[in-house]
Amino acid sequence: MKRKTITAAFFLGLFLFFLLSLSKKNVEKIRETSLEGLSSFRDRESTSFSGSYTENQKKIDQLSLENEMLKAQMGAVKEWLLFEERLDEEVKKFSQIGSQDFDQLYWQEFFLRRKEEISRILQLQMQAICAKVIFRDPSSWGSSIWVNVGEESNEYMGRFIVEKNSPVVLGRSLVGVVEYVGKKSSRIRLITDSGLTPSVRVVRGEMQDRILKDHLDKVLDLIYPREDFLEEEKQRLSHDIAGIKEKLSSDIRSYYLAKGELCGAVSTAFRKKSYLLKGRGFNYDYADEEGGARHLSTGHPFTQNSLSTMPLLIPGDLLVTTGYDAVFPPGLHVGIVTKVDPLQEGEYAYSLEAKPTVASFDSLDVVFILPPLEYQTKEL
Repeated sequence: MKRKTITAAFFLGLFLFFLLSLSKKNVEKIRETSLEGLSSFRDRESTSFSGSYTENQKKIDQLSLENEMLKAQMGAVKEWLLFEERLDEEVKKFSQIGSQDFDQLYWQEFFLRRKEEISRILQLQMQAICAKVIFRDPSSWGSSIWVNVGEESNEYMGRFIVEKNSPVVLGRSLVGVVEYVGKKSSRIRLITDSGLTPSVRVVRGEMQDRILKDHLDKVLDLIYPREDFLEEEKQRLSHDIAGIKEKLSSDIRSYYLAKGELCGAVSTAFRKKSYLLKGRGFNYDYADEEGGARHLSTGHPFTQNSLSTMPLLIPGDLLVTTGYDAVFPPGLHVGIVTKVDPLQEGEYAYSLEAKPTVASFDSLDVVFILPPLEYQTKEL
């Protein structure tokens, strides 16, 4: 018995040594194969019942499995329809910008940049691949997800879309980036992971207000069909929301302010209910295409232009990608500022906290993968 125990321990140690000596690439292959095997097992689950089951039990289990698959398919279709609605919104916004006529040269150039930005995002979104989340490791719940598309999807589409560094979105909100591509599945690094640091900047004005209006409209859409709310309560809520929307500016201009970078701040706890983004290095020390440099504490422009003095950062500001990191296209929504840390003596930049614009990372089921910037014109 003792000899058998020693032999088992020896082979166990040898196996562990083998696993530790594997390269990262081989580990990813093993994980991918395991996921594909698990997926295949689930697909065959309905036909692998034990002989002890009765025919009725088999039929019930079969219907239950088909029901779950149908729900998943309906969820994917719903997200795709919502995605198409968002594309329509971008097209309308594109047309609206094109119809504006401003005397000031700054705003003429500003809207020309916005028009080009929306055009680039639309081109990427039109090539997007819809992907379903198939696995999520509890130990890295807020860091990564696995989806059911990979190299075979590229072969089917005839283009390099699911590649390393492909941006992943929901509508115009950034979800993460593809970091590993297998044959049939891929791993996505979420923006809530501390290892992903997109370059972003503050946007204040119409774009910020439009997101708030969209959320208010969604609240009404969810409340009105419900029968557990009285008609008087629905009318009162509708009146209050209408009042809030009236307070929002009707001006379609937005102001691009402080620039910095974000990273996730997620604990390893299983299914963390609130996700936080940490921002650092936010200032406007150097002029760019959006305007001249501004004073760190007052937001006053250093050069003479048409822009007024305004703070570089305040809670409620929208954070969008800049495109400076060469991974994410400019103009994707990333987060909403919730807290701005006060400047300490000698500091040259602000730090902040923000919440992702994606509603819930816990319930991600379907995402959309855009072609990577370096591959968007390359075909198979």
